Amino acid sequence: MDSANLNMLIEMAKTARDAAATRCAQARAQVDQARRQLDLLRGYVREYDKRSIATLQQGGIDLAAQNNLRSFVAKLARAVEIQQTTVTQREATLAAAEGELTQMRMRLSSLEKLAARQELAEQNKARRREQQATDEMAGRVRRNTGFGANQLVTSDW
Repeated sequence: MDSANLNMLIEMAKTARDAAATRCAQARAQVDQARRQLDLLRGYVREYDKRSIATLQQGGIDLAAQNNLRSFVAKLARAVEIQQTTVTQREATLAAAEGELTQMRMRLSSLEKLAARQELAEQNKARRREQQATDEMAGRVRRNTGFGANQLVTSDW
């Protein structure tokens, strides 16, 4: 794969990773919001439980009011159940988003490692070509000048 295509794939992987990170952050914020809502509803349930116990212990409440209070507490309990389901669903969405983000990070990392290996291979190729050119030049110089050749040296004396 040529470096231009690989660089384009890396840029696309970065874009995908960034989009996955955004979705993950949004899912995390939705989980946090759902948990806060659940805590708020649970607080209301505790508050109304205390009020209804205190009211019932005082005995100064008629049967219709008691039924209304019980009905309201039951509705709050149902709201807590629904909100717990919402929290569970949003946590599942968050887990999926985190998994996707992990995959996008791994894909980007793999592409970056591939690009680094290709760059290193190109550098090694260039070094070998340069060394070969240097060796060829040195061989031509030796042949043309006779430098380094085993010549018989004779003396005129």
